[in-house]
Amino acid sequence: MEGSLFSSGTISVTQTMAVFGNTSYPIANVGAVSIEQSQSPLFRLGFVLLGGGAISWMFGSGINGTVIAAIGAVLIWYFSDKGKAKLMLRTSSGNQQAFESSDSGQVKQIKSAIEQAIAMRG
Repeated sequence: MEGSLFSSGTISVTQTMAVFGNTSYPIANVGAVSIEQSQSPLFRLGFVLLGGGAISWMFGSGINGTVIAAIGAVLIWYFSDKGKAKLMLRTSSGNQQAFESSDSGQVKQIKSAIEQAIAMRG
């Protein structure tokens, strides 16, 4: 593809267009690009269990509080890097989520290509 800055599967970024499957964004309409991270609900549950277990342990439940806190700590550890990266485009109609993936490296590459295309139009 002529002027291609990034291409992988159904995603391509050129100097004038960012295409994600069936959705196209003209680079001229993109004011900014950012990445938002989201975490698994089990990651958040880990904090609830860790806190609840610690409180339970502090008030004398002993081993039960320790077990609950340990389960919470394991959930936090396991799911800490299992979130998804969302590629957000700021357009005249507001922020648009263009792409989401657990492969944050790919999302960073796409973001970089769009930033390069924005710089080229200037």
